[in-house]
Amino acid sequence: MGLLAGLLLARPLAAQQAETVPDFSLKDETGKVYTLSAWADSQVVVVIFTSSNCSWATKYGTRLNALHEKYGPKGVAFVAINSNDPSISQLETAARMGEVLSLRFPYLKDETQQVAKQFKATKNPEVVVLIPRNKQFEVAYRGKIDDNPLDENAIKANYLQNTLENLLAGKKPDTPSTPPSGCNIRWIGTVSGQ
Repeated sequence: MGLLAGLLLARPLAAQQAETVPDFSLKDETGKVYTLSAWADSQVVVVIFTSSNCSWATKYGTRLNALHEKYGPKGVAFVAINSNDPSISQLETAARMGEVLSLRFPYLKDETQQVAKQFKATKNPEVVVLIPRNKQFEVAYRGKIDDNPLDENAIKANYLQNTLENLLAGKKPDTPSTPPSGCNIRWIGTVSGQ
């Protein structure tokens, strides 16, 4: 009886400890406003922190568009967020960030960098996979898209794709997190963005 009571008590505690992220309201390059809560009816939401100035990030454009085409019809929403200080490059400004990284889903500018901080993002690219549940967004995976940003043909571990397959099948991700790799997010007011 003691073990059963312990398990019953542990289950609600574990549910309470699920990491969640707050809603946001950001604009794309045309000024259109998007909120995270607008995707509350999706099966899964993929948030990609990225850059139009980092070669590691820009090499993912084709791969991300392919994932969007494959999983979008299955109820997976994709959104990219550029949180870099726009003073480092004109390509990081809201008006020009889509010139290099042509994504087929919303690409939003985090002008104040508040969303990156709330999501604990540090790199470009860095992905945070969310499960909408009870008007909240629970973090299911955070980290790398795959294990080879520079050479698509040499990928051995497809972290994001595997996570999506598992979540859509009702399973937990095999790997709930990986250390992100890429360019540091360039924070406003820091020397060289460090």
